[in-house]
Amino acid sequence: MSQSEIPFFTKEILANFRTMQDREYIRRTVTGEYEPVNFPPNSSFRFWVNKEFRNYEKHWHASTEIIVPIENRMMVHVKQQEYIINPGEIFVIPDGELHDLICIEEGVRLIFLFNLSVLQPISGFPYLTSTFSQPVLIKPTDAVYHTEMELLYKMFNDYYCQSSLRELMIFSKMINFHVEYQENHPLLTSNSPKQYEKNVMDRLNMVFFYINQHYAEDIPLEKAAEIAGFSKYHFARVFKEFSGQTFFDYLCLQRLKSAERLLLIPGKPITDIAYQSGFGSLCAFNRAFKKKNNCTPSEYRARTEE
Repeated sequence: MSQSEIPFFTKEILANFRTMQDREYIRRTVTGEYEPVNFPPNSSFRFWVNKEFRNYEKHWHASTEIIVPIENRMMVHVKQQEYIINPGEIFVIPDGELHDLICIEEGVRLIFLFNLSVLQPISGFPYLTSTFSQPVLIKPTDAVYHTEMELLYKMFNDYYCQSSLRELMIFSKMINFHVEYQENHPLLTSNSPKQYEKNVMDRLNMVFFYINQHYAEDIPLEKAAEIAGFSKYHFARVFKEFSGQTFFDYLCLQRLKSAERLLLIPGKPITDIAYQSGFGSLCAFNRAFKKKNNCTPSEYRARTEE
């Protein structure tokens, strides 16, 4: 896809956005591999039009990142997986994931950073974000693509407006971005009647909310199934069908994200972090952590302190 074919983001629009960018909040500060995102005052978002030939070495941040190349391809590594992102494609990187950005050629790309933690207590939102707990690539051939690009464009406009309701305007579109993907992605859309789907989603929402509040506790499959009102076998099947991952994989991911945040606290014992995040043993914690991050918790902490 050439730049002239990418919807909404014309050369004129991009040039206009670049003139409005506040360079102060685009500067990066990386400690080891941890990047604390520099948000503008009283904001949970940072958007900009990036135009340079520069690679970003392995790093992570507690914010969801969306990248849209406009000119030329770029390469992204997440979870030891390589992705080639073509112009016009939308790539979503979950918060807390170690990743690097390789500029194959000099080009223009859109960068969106979101701190969505404030939305987690909202009923239903943890279910929506579960589908973005893994990297997601949205291509122009996907049914949801045009709608998602339009929402990103509108968020960019809201970001540079002077309205006192700017944060709410962007948050509402970000929620809609998640809803549209959830409702239109073919892998997440079953052939079941809509009323059945709504019933399942309502029940799963209770489980996601419970996990977010109690991930540090022991949550057996039977307990989660009881909350949803299903047998454990039916629950395991519908959880995978509607979220794209198993119940235990999702629970483990939430615990690991908690551990990654706690590892930023200097001097906090790793054993305490393991138990505080919900792992039954240090051995289980180390094994799960290394599988996700390809390093031990001690090595991870050392990287953030370099």
